[in-house]
Amino acid sequence: MYLSFLATTFCLLCFTKAGQQPIDFQFRGNFCSIAEKDDLLNFTLPQSLGDQNYSAESTSHLHKPVKAGSLSSPWTQEPKCIEEGTETYCVYTNEKFANGRGISFFTTPTIAKRVTALPAFKDQEIHDNVNVFEDLPWEIREISGRGNGLFATRTLHRGDLILADTPVGVYHSDAFPSDYTLGYVYLRMAFEQLPKPTQNLILNMATHNQGDPIMERINTNAFAGDFEGAPHFLLYPETAVSYS
Repeated sequence: MYLSFLATTFCLLCFTKAGQQPIDFQFRGNFCSIAEKDDLLNFTLPQSLGDQNYSAESTSHLHKPVKAGSLSSPWTQEPKCIEEGTETYCVYTNEKFANGRGISFFTTPTIAKRVTALPAFKDQEIHDNVNVFEDLPWEIREISGRGNGLFATRTLHRGDLILADTPVGVYHSDAFPSDYTLGYVYLRMAFEQLPKPTQNLILNMATHNQGDPIMERINTNAFAGDFEGAPHFLLYPETAVSYS
């Protein structure tokens, strides 16, 4: 049994059960990976970002820091923002989210404010029984011509819990400016502000192409969907681990 429906769950706190479609989920038919559609980022940067002197400071012509205290309360780092057209997009990180798993957003201030009011963000006890990856009823196997997939390792019955996890990255589809280099700076910022164990999870994800290790892993594995009424990409690392 190939658990292809796992690749189409979009929520801050995802429970996937056999034979059920919880109302918080959005399932998309004929789904293909970002690597196939190339909707997120269609550029590649060198392996070493530092060698190219790419930083928020070196691109300060588009860098607009958020005023201290404006949205800093739930965030463990001060949000940093860019303007793209008439919209502002910022990196928001809470490294304590989900019992220290952490989460980073690259999204609008309006959506970030709504996020902090969600139960998954306000009530940390919600996460006590999620992000547990022991005795899972599935395993990752390579599929010829399609990369890795999840396969059931035992019979699943209606209502059986398959996976309960939180994303570590949520990226607004419109947040990446025409200045690709600047957009990548903020994508890297969203990664580097996460706890080290979560960074390692991301670096253990499979990737289709050579290039910058962060951008390519997000490009290959993030799921496209609707989040808080706007298109976003969500990153769940455990189901995309590479064993090669």
